[in-house]
Amino acid sequence: MLRKTIYILLFLNLSIVYGQDPQFTQFFAAAGYLNPAFAGATFQNRAALTYRNQWPGVPKAFNSFNAAVDMNFNRINTGLGVNLYNDNAGTGGLKTTNFALQVAHQFKLKRNLYIRPAIQYGVVHKRIDFADLTFGDQLVRNGAATTIEQNTYQPITNFDFGAGFLFYSPTKWVGFSVHHLNKPNESLLGYEAPLPMKFSVHGGYKVYVNEIVRTASASDELNFAFNYKAQGKFDQFDIGFYYYRSPMIFGVWYRGIPGLKAYQPGYQNNDAIALLVGAEFKSFKVGYSYDITISRLVSNTTGSHEISIIYNWAAKDAPPLNQQLRKVPCPKF
Repeated sequence: MLRKTIYILLFLNLSIVYGQDPQFTQFFAAAGYLNPAFAGATFQNRAALTYRNQWPGVPKAFNSFNAAVDMNFNRINTGLGVNLYNDNAGTGGLKTTNFALQVAHQFKLKRNLYIRPAIQYGVVHKRIDFADLTFGDQLVRNGAATTIEQNTYQPITNFDFGAGFLFYSPTKWVGFSVHHLNKPNESLLGYEAPLPMKFSVHGGYKVYVNEIVRTASASDELNFAFNYKAQGKFDQFDIGFYYYRSPMIFGVWYRGIPGLKAYQPGYQNNDAIALLVGAEFKSFKVGYSYDITISRLVSNTTGSHEISIIYNWAAKDAPPLNQQLRKVPCPKF
């Protein structure tokens, strides 16, 4: 009876909750999700799949899936891409699906320095599985399968626009992207609830460990990278490095902003340490990462798992290998 009473009180004392877009530890593996300017940023065509199971210790917490295909048209310095992500959050089955078409064009600023502006046109669909919700009357009636509550949650679909750009040279890159430029309404109850814009700044630096010929097949590299993103009142900073020695990739990441921002007294903005291992097999790249939670949720979440698979195939108008150094030098994952 005490447990039922607590559930009922929690149900009656609903408050405003805040959430953000799905996140991926291997953010460069989900490049189309990170920034539309990555569309066609290599001299190959690319298909990528990323799956994230965040906090499996919390039943039905967050499961996110991202799929992308992008193609390079070298003769017109243009890349095209499509990106699809789906996110399932919570025991109530809150589902978000976003489909986007991306167009990027490349300009040469000077020798070995390029810029890629891009725009993204998308549609976002949000719904909730009413049958998965549990209401107070069900608890009072000893866990009844049905509720007297009426389903007032209606699926909603809206246009969703974004933009981004990349500056890069053979060893350095920096990018900026903004999503939800039109702040689409995401209320399932017919109210006005604009989705806040999401901003991301990301970049990095590639170091060749060995003095080898810098061709498209060069190995032994260190890639230092970062990604700062902000949405509404929340922000986050990822920083780390990858080590690539063909065919293996290893990485270590930190996520959080210690000491720079606290959302409430006594709460530190620390999230996780992430470890990554990956391998490259001809046209395939496979990566696995595990997030070690370091926040106050450490005893409840059991970390997070993420898997990425990337497949590359040759574009018909790709330039010779010795001319491909001007592709964006971002990490494998």
